[in-house]
Amino acid sequence: MKTTSFSQHLGTYFDEYLPNVRNYSPNTIASYQDTFRLLLEYMAEQQHIKPYLLDYKHFSDKVILSFLNWLETHRNCSPSTRNQRLSAISAFFKYASQRSISALKICSNIASIPPKKTPRHIFSYFSVEELRVLLQMPDPRKPLERRDIVLLSLLYDSGARAQELCGIRVGDIRFSNPASVLLHGKGGKSRVVPLMNRPTRILQQFIAERKFGTAEKDAPLFLNQRGEPITPACIRNVICKYISRAKNIRPDLFNESSYSPHSFRHSKAVHLLEAGTELVYIRDFLGHVLRTPSAEVRTIKRLNGYRIEIRSTREDNHNYAHFHVVKGTDGMASIRIDTLEVLESSLPRKDLNKILEWAQTNREILLNVWNEYHGCRIRVE
Repeated sequence: MKTTSFSQHLGTYFDEYLPNVRNYSPNTIASYQDTFRLLLEYMAEQQHIKPYLLDYKHFSDKVILSFLNWLETHRNCSPSTRNQRLSAISAFFKYASQRSISALKICSNIASIPPKKTPRHIFSYFSVEELRVLLQMPDPRKPLERRDIVLLSLLYDSGARAQELCGIRVGDIRFSNPASVLLHGKGGKSRVVPLMNRPTRILQQFIAERKFGTAEKDAPLFLNQRGEPITPACIRNVICKYISRAKNIRPDLFNESSYSPHSFRHSKAVHLLEAGTELVYIRDFLGHVLRTPSAEVRTIKRLNGYRIEIRSTREDNHNYAHFHVVKGTDGMASIRIDTLEVLESSLPRKDLNKILEWAQTNREILLNVWNEYHGCRIRVE
């Protein structure tokens, strides 16, 4: 049976181009492959074209749009997932357009499909008191919960992403002074993160308890109840378990609608910032690359139910450093950092005075954020 140009290019794209030419990570390639698995499934079920018969003549911007709508309606995918699938498809057709005249027109049509607007998501994070309570929830008398104490402590102290925590091997831990952990991040990038004394002690006890030998450097640090490496979903379940337990003891805390493994990473960044740590260090600690200039908002603190946000001048057409105070749709205020002049406000006067008192005390932190990242896209991922 003759292989179509589409099939040939798709095979070469995944077997050679992405891993060898672009040097994409296995996770990225797997995500792209998942997109085309779904696309082939859609073409077979909805367009009634078997995968081995597919060629460029079967694709158009209308077909791709229909596929994207199918993802949302039949598979309940979010707009951000939809956009991710569109990006993967566009990348392939751009590659194919350089190798096939048939793909060239389709590429330009697909490139005209705009991404769907997604709501801006603000990650929840823990206050110092919430974190202290949460880390007291696991019962150290139970082996599985002793693991959870180490897991939660390391998740916060290292600022690791959930996938990075899952990928930690015994050999990635160093107990020299200072102790550190090697994290394998996105895009094949790795970084060494120092550890504080308390997490180091409980980590040493945990490793001693599991009796790792010298030949087990590649053994996963954390295992589930079946003796398999933990997954991000497992970490999420662990967090939900102890937050539920903590809410029963301290109903006055943990008032965010939801928490995730990323909440620990965001908490670490916020606590470092509140302690006066330079943002350049925080950026490197979290394993970020400096972004190109763009209007962006960064929440840096919660105060009495309000979010303190740094906003770039480009977004609001101001030529001076200012910050915003937001509380859902209930009210907002915009305040200059240098003079604490209230530019606009719909907040109750009592609340506004508390915000101004906080700003007066923490003006240096606000200015540091502004000066380091004014006009840059800052993301805690």
